[in-house]
Amino acid sequence: MMMMKRTWLCVVVVGSLAACKGGGQKDAPPASSAAPTASVAAPTASAAASGGATAGPESAFDQQTRWIRAFAEAFNKHDADALARGYSIEGSTKWGEYKSLFADDPDAKVTVTRSWHVREVALFEFVRGGSSEAAGKKPYGYVGATLLWFDRAGQVTEEATYFDELAMEVQLGTAKPPASEVDVRPIRAVPPYSATWEQHRASGSAEEAKLLGVREHLYAKLTASAEKDFLALMTDDIELFAYDEPADAKGKKAIADVFKGWKVMFSDIKVEAEHSWACEDYAIFEGTFAGTHTGPWGPIKATNREFKNHFVDVTRINKDGKVDRMWTYSNNAELISQILPEPGKK
Repeated sequence: MMMMKRTWLCVVVVGSLAACKGGGQKDAPPASSAAPTASVAAPTASAAASGGATAGPESAFDQQTRWIRAFAEAFNKHDADALARGYSIEGSTKWGEYKSLFADDPDAKVTVTRSWHVREVALFEFVRGGSSEAAGKKPYGYVGATLLWFDRAGQVTEEATYFDELAMEVQLGTAKPPASEVDVRPIRAVPPYSATWEQHRASGSAEEAKLLGVREHLYAKLTASAEKDFLALMTDDIELFAYDEPADAKGKKAIADVFKGWKVMFSDIKVEAEHSWACEDYAIFEGTFAGTHTGPWGPIKATNREFKNHFVDVTRINKDGKVDRMWTYSNNAELISQILPEPGKK
């Protein structure tokens, strides 16, 4: 797929559902689901400290690895200056965002759990948590994923971060009814920081490219009349880590229950991928999930309003061409903002 560049700048200010200027936000997965295929080399002192270039030529993979590591270390030190230097054109904007974040959340910390690397693009999963001064020092913690586009100098030109902002707001007690009554993930504890994590690196082979067709076929079966065909594309021990859902789903029966829940809540479901990448045994899609809210979603009654929600997901496909793991990141706050009327309006 030809990549059409765009930027969704998500300003993550703790305690504010109105922080995202576009696109979706989301959470990251447990590091225990798949065995790592590569380990990150130990950081050099100069790279970890400054995020600058190391001696000698670097591959795109090495640049991206170094950037992600430097980002996590600077974030955990609350060093807004170092964080801003990693962006080619948005440095001053990013500096202000991180300054505001750290001012409200003196406990903010992050750990990278895994990453995928395809040419100039990298996707990394993380667990982030802390507490909010504005919310009375209440704690929060969630899993998320960030897409990054790099230039040749190893700086980020675009990014899109996905996590369930609604879950964070419910954890903090800042969400308002009826959204505050929706079931969300509990607080996720941030694992101890590590300079190494599970990594996956695309080879560009024809076998990798075939994975995208499997994932597209799965999307095509995500309709009310295709449950049997949808499940037939999965292994019996399929696991779904959808971080906009309140819990993981393991096994076909659990996946079928999730599928039925979607059918109750939404009709006219349409999934479109804006970008797609193949990486080892994984297919990565960034796109939109659209439809009409025609059934109850917990305490939220059917509104018959149309919506379009952004997401990024990762699908692992085995040698038989079947899906055995899925990780999905999107933002229920984005969806709710489209189906609930604005305050004072019906």
